[in-house]
Amino acid sequence: MKSIPLSIAILIISLTSFNAKAIDENINSESLCFISTNQKTPFGLEFKIYTDVAQKWSYGYVKYNTSEQKIPVVLTSIKINSGEDDNSSNLVQTWVEVINKAITGEYTLKVNGIHSELFYKNYKKHDKQHSFLLDTSQSDYICRNP
Repeated sequence: MKSIPLSIAILIISLTSFNAKAIDENINSESLCFISTNQKTPFGLEFKIYTDVAQKWSYGYVKYNTSEQKIPVVLTSIKINSGEDDNSSNLVQTWVEVINKAITGEYTLKVNGIHSELFYKNYKKHDKQHSFLLDTSQSDYICRNP
């Protein structure tokens, strides 16, 4: 996947209105739900992805279940590492978080084989990381309720 200049990505994100409806047939959407793993009180996170097939780029938002704010994110890189067999390959996507036209964090989505999905958030201003696991049992509840 080709990288787009970060300044253009920030401009596009600031001009884009996020909603659940597809803009046209070239844009696909996917919603993933994660639950935090390294907090005393776990919290949910919805990760909504929009992929523009024609333009070959992806954007989206994250929304914590403790807030109504949708935080824009832009895909900055994809790495595919192949293992010895088909089930051992992994995909790593890196997304940047954009708030007030500035990059404030980075999310890493790791998919190992076809089974596990891990999500990490690294904060730009300080050395802190949140870890999340894909929630397959109660995704609607975890994503939408505190």
